[in-house]
Amino acid sequence: MLALALSWRYAYSYRARLAQTKPIELGLQAAAGVSFGGGSSLVQAVVPVQTVRVGFVTTDQLSIEPAVSLVFAKPEDVDAIYELGFTLSGLYHFVPDVTRAQPYLRGQGQVVLAGSGGESVSQLGVGGGLGVKIPIVERLVFRLEGSYGHRFENDDLVGMDTVAGLFGFSFFTR
Repeated sequence: MLALALSWRYAYSYRARLAQTKPIELGLQAAAGVSFGGGSSLVQAVVPVQTVRVGFVTTDQLSIEPAVSLVFAKPEDVDAIYELGFTLSGLYHFVPDVTRAQPYLRGQGQVVLAGSGGESVSQLGVGGGLGVKIPIVERLVFRLEGSYGHRFENDDLVGMDTVAGLFGFSFFTR
């Protein structure tokens, strides 16, 4: 009974502090997925970190999240390949209570700069995901998401679709 009372007091005081200030979410995530388009497919896993995120809480249920991602590969007998992505996401949290599992829906727009052999090109994309933030300790959460993304075809690159699993950690500043 004492443990239950202390848990309730901790959750209540944490909620009260969050109501007074809007925290910033700092996150790192890895990804594993499959991309297909232009008659070919690619399976990839990018660990330990593919993306660095910063989330700005705007209301109890909405946040804006800019992110930067980097993928670098050096296949045998060809030039190195890199992708530098800039993403802006909006998250809608179904449950505004950060002290318990918090499912969310994410929509995003993305600009990707890709290069190989001294040449670089850019590509626009859109996507989204459905995920959950699971509290570990007071300001640290584990984040798990299933996502879909589409990159639009342009003069230099074919269109591409990606289905991926994202996983990582987020730290809240308050």
